[in-house]
Amino acid sequence: MPKELLTRLERETIINFNQEEAFAEVYTHESRFLRRLQKMAIDFPGVCKLTDKSEWGGETYTLPKKLIRIGIPMSEERREAARVKGSLLAKKSNKNPLPEDMEAPANGVGASEG
Repeated sequence: MPKELLTRLERETIINFNQEEAFAEVYTHESRFLRRLQKMAIDFPGVCKLTDKSEWGGETYTLPKKLIRIGIPMSEERREAARVKGSLLAKKSNKNPLPEDMEAPANGVGASEG
């Protein structure tokens, strides 16, 4: 079944992990998640791996579950303050933005996406 035949409701994202294992599986059709996961798999092949592609256009990736985040909503004031603080910190620091137990990509390109 081609991708265009799936409805928006059928183009789902499933994040699956358990308490025993250190890794999560992410299956998604969401284009922004696909772009980020594809980039992470290229830049950090030891961290994120493409494990399956569905005939309907979805992709499955395996990555450390500690990279899965659920954000807390912020007020506009806090969002602006965090943006300014992050911008200032980025200018002052050339440190690797990854957790210390993750390795930087061999090509020296960062993993963040704009």
